[in-house]
Amino acid sequence: MKSNMRALLRAGTVAAAAASMFAVTVTVTGQAPAPAAQTAKPAAPASAATAKPYVPAKTAWGEPDIQGMFNFSYVGTVQLERCGGGGVGTAPASVREAAQAELARQADLLAREAAANPAPPAAAEPPAAPRAGGPPQGAPPAAGAGGGRPGGPPPGAGGGGRGGGRGACDPNVAFRPEEEYLAAVKQAEGRTDRARDLAEKGQFGQALQTGVTDPTWPQRQTSLIMDPPDGRLPALTPEGTRRMMLMKSSWAWVTGEPQTWDSYEDFDHWDRCITRGLPASMGPYRYNNGMQILQAPGVVILNLEMIHEARIVYTDGRPSPNTSVIHQYMGESRGRWENGNTLVITTTGIKPGPSMTNIGIAGSPAGNRIPQSDQLTLVEKIRATEKGMIEYEMTVTDPVILTRPWTLRAPLKDDPTYEWWEYACHEGNTAIPNYVNANRAERARFAAAAKLPPAPASAAPAGGGRGGRGGRGGQ
Repeated sequence: MKSNMRALLRAGTVAAAAASMFAVTVTVTGQAPAPAAQTAKPAAPASAATAKPYVPAKTAWGEPDIQGMFNFSYVGTVQLERCGGGGVGTAPASVREAAQAELARQADLLAREAAANPAPPAAAEPPAAPRAGGPPQGAPPAAGAGGGRPGGPPPGAGGGGRGGGRGACDPNVAFRPEEEYLAAVKQAEGRTDRARDLAEKGQFGQALQTGVTDPTWPQRQTSLIMDPPDGRLPALTPEGTRRMMLMKSSWAWVTGEPQTWDSYEDFDHWDRCITRGLPASMGPYRYNNGMQILQAPGVVILNLEMIHEARIVYTDGRPSPNTSVIHQYMGESRGRWENGNTLVITTTGIKPGPSMTNIGIAGSPAGNRIPQSDQLTLVEKIRATEKGMIEYEMTVTDPVILTRPWTLRAPLKDDPTYEWWEYACHEGNTAIPNYVNANRAERARFAAAAKLPPAPASAAPAGGGRGGRGGRGGQ
C-alpha cells in the first residue's frame, strides 16, 4: 500500500513522530556533530579531532547494535546529482530529434483527423460543480499536492541546496550555506502534515493527493552523490553508452520520444513491479521509503518497504557463492565490522537488467536508462554516529559501464513511529496491459489518419498533438 493510503491513517501518530524527528542531531562526513537541530557548520571544529567516536550498544552476541526503522524520506529533499547533473544518462541528440519529429507527426495526423471529422458546435454548458474532496474541475492542483502522476518523481524536489533552482549553482559546493540551511529548518519546524490536516477536515480526496509524498527534512548536503567531488555521476564507457541505447522503459527520456509498447518486455523492472534493483533501491523515493535493519547472530537484514525486498547480509565469515554463475537482483552480500561501530557490506553477483539509477529518486537522469553489468560491485558502510542515527554510504563500481566509481552518502534517523504498509504492487496492477492496449489502439488510429488527405492550415488542432507515445515523465 503506497503512502497516499498511509496519509489517511497516520493522523494519530504524526505529531509524536514529528516531535521526535525534528529534535535529532546529525553527523555527516565533513561535518561536526550539531549541538542542536543541525546548527553546526560542515567544517568540524578543532576539538572534534580529539572527541571520542560514538560507540553503540552491543547485541546479546557481542556485535554493534544498529537495528532500527530508518526512513530514506529523511533525506528526500536532497537530489541525487548536484546542480541538475552533468548530462550522464540523458537522452542523446538522436532521441531528442526523433521526439520532435514524432510530435510533429502526431500533430499532423490529428489535424488530418480533425479536418475529416469536423465536430459540431458545442452547446454551452453550465459551470461544473466542485468535486467532493478536490478542487473544481479545471482548477490547478493545490500547492504541495504532489503534482504529476502519482508514483512519479517528486515534482521540483530540489532541496539539494543551491542546486535546487535558487539561482546559480556551483557543483563544487557540497554543503548549503549556514543561513540558508537554518532558514529551511525554521520553515520545516513550523509546517504541519498537510495530508493529516486535510483528512481531519474530511477532505479525503485532497488528502490522498497530498499524501503521495512522504514528509521530508532539510539537510545540509547539496547532493546524495559526494564523490566525484562535483556531486555528479561519472561518464559512461562506450560499452555503457551502447547498452543504454538498448534499454526500455515507460518513463520517457524526453516528451515525444517514440515508444512502442507491445509486450511486457517493453517496460522496465520497476514498471513491472519486479524490483528497483541495486543500487537504485538504496535511496529516497516519494513514498514507501522504510528500511528496517534487523540483526541475529551472524546476519544483518536490510528489509526494504518498497517492492518488499529483504537483503540478507551474512557477517559470520562464510564465503560468497560463485557469483560468476549465480546472479540475483539484490546480489549476494557479505559483511564485516570495522572500528567497533561500522558495518561494511560487499555485494557482488548482482543481476543486470534494472537501471543503475531510478527517476523515483529526485535529481536522477530521466528515462531509467543507465545500465549495469554483471561486474557491478557495491561497498556499503553503515556507521552508528549517535543514538538513533546512522550514516549510510554506498560506493558503486562497474568497470564495464562506468569510467570511475561513484559514492552516495546520507544520514538516516531511526523512527520507531514510522508506519509500514504492504507495498501491493502486483496486486491489481493493470498498468502494463492498459499501456499495451492503449498504445496498439493509438497506433491503429494514427495509421488510419495517415491515409487521410493533408489538413488545411486552419484545421490544425491548437497546441498540436498530445504526444501519447511520449511516455511518462520526460524532461
